[in-house]
Amino acid sequence: MPIAQLPDNPSIEQLRNQARTLQRFARAGVPQALEMVREFHPKLSDISAGTLAATRFSLADAQLVTARRHGFASWPRLRAYLDVVARYSRAPHRAPVNLDQADEFLRLACLTHGGDDPASPRLAAELIAAHPELTRASIHVAAAAGDVAATREWLERDATAARREEWRTCT
Repeated sequence: MPIAQLPDNPSIEQLRNQARTLQRFARAGVPQALEMVREFHPKLSDISAGTLAATRFSLADAQLVTARRHGFASWPRLRAYLDVVARYSRAPHRAPVNLDQADEFLRLACLTHGGDDPASPRLAAELIAAHPELTRASIHVAAAAGDVAATREWLERDATAARREEWRTCT
């Protein structure tokens, strides 16, 4: 059984539910569940239906199998990864509809990895050309516009500006 990719926008709750389902199926002796346990649990490579190991298959065991199935050594490592993803990921394409011009520029200028319009870079360039003052709206706009001078000004005023979390950042 190959390593499975995490789903788009994975959440710990979603993966915990997968683990609970695996636990129920393993306890019930479902062959596919037991095969997954045999492959991904380091201590249960001989589990079979109706055995004590199957009937007492714990949630912690199911979480370990779920984590290892997704390429992580343990459930805590999977959780840590999801925490980092949640902290640093941005989805400007899911922003509210009423965008100001700076937000609109970032929406157009940044790849969203989902349904990008090929016309967006041209529209972003037109918007920044018509309103060059937008680079003063945030360091993120200045950087996305490639305005080195404005980006330097932002950093000179506030060295932490580049680390400030805003939904508008390009990722």
